[in-house]
Amino acid sequence: MKSAVYIDGKLNDCSLAHKGWTVELAFPWAGMEWLADGRSLPPEDGDLWRIFFGRYDTFNIGGKEQTAGWAWNRVGNADNHAPECFTQVHFSTRFVDEREKK
Repeated sequence: MKSAVYIDGKLNDCSLAHKGWTVELAFPWAGMEWLADGRSLPPEDGDLWRIFFGRYDTFNIGGKEQTAGWAWNRVGNADNHAPECFTQVHFSTRFVDEREKK
């Protein structure tokens, strides 16, 4: 696996306003075999997978720890183990800037 992180702010300093963060991940297809569950690896044009894109943070509010979570798609409940609610990832051989020709 390869990863890269960019933080537009100061890590673990809640006294400052942060603008955001970016994470890039690269997973080898061979290591994804158990997730593929018999599907093509690498995925083929038109394949659809689901993945949970989310994060959790702990805040200290009035001396009491509070936890909050964010997800790319609405999960629908406090249980983030509902794959049918995960973000859909559509695989394609087309480049993003290619437009459908009518």
